[in-house]
Amino acid sequence: TGVENFTAKAIWSDFTASDDYEKSTYWISYQLDKLLLAAEVAEFDSVAGDDIEGFLIMGNYAVSDAIGLTLRYSEEEITGAATYEGSKFTISPSYVFTDNLSGLLEYSSYDKDSGTIAEPEELIAAEVIFTF
Repeated sequence: TGVENFTAKAIWSDFTASDDYEKSTYWISYQLDKLLLAAEVAEFDSVAGDDIEGFLIMGNYAVSDAIGLTLRYSEEEITGAATYEGSKFTISPSYVFTDNLSGLLEYSSYDKDSGTIAEPEELIAAEVIFTF
C-alpha cells in the first residue's frame, strides 16, 4: 500500500459457470507497535440460494512475546431460504509455547436479532496450533 504497517486487500471471485455465486471480501489492518487493528467486510451473493453480508472489527494486543489478547466484534445477515441477523463478541487470549507450538482459548457470545438459523448463546473453544 505504500503506507508502513498498513495492509489493504480486496478479494473477489465469480463462480457463474458452476454454482452461480460471487464472493467479495475487503480487509484493512494497521499495526501500531504491539497493537493490530483490523476490519473486514464480506459478501456472498447466490443466484439460487442465500445471500450473506457481514463485517468484523478486531484488535489484537501482544502483551509480551508469548502472550496475546484478541477482541473481536462481528455482525452477519443471511437472506434467502434461511434467514439470520445477529452479532458476535469474542475474547481470545493466546500463548506461544515454542517457535512451533501455540494455543488459544476463545469465548464468544452471540446475539441473534432475528431469523431461522440456530446459533449458540455462548461458545467456549480451545485451539492448539503446530507449525513445521
